[in-house]
Amino acid sequence: MPRLPHSSPQTLHVFEALLAAPDAWRYGYDLSRETGLASGSLYPILMRLAEGALLETRWEPAEQPGRPRATSTG
Repeated sequence: MPRLPHSSPQTLHVFEALLAAPDAWRYGYDLSRETGLASGSLYPILMRLAEGALLETRWEPAEQPGRPRATSTG
């Protein structure tokens, strides 16, 4: 029997973390620490959720010039 979309244990763990504070914007780094997922697992999940309109994302400017911009989810 095929797995339902967005139902992997890792994805469900991300959903649990996001649902703990559904109105709060979260940084990927914070979600990684909270869920224990490495960035190579977490960010593809976040991208699939955003592409499926299950998650909203935005870029934030770097706090210091020359540093990479941050992404957050909400």
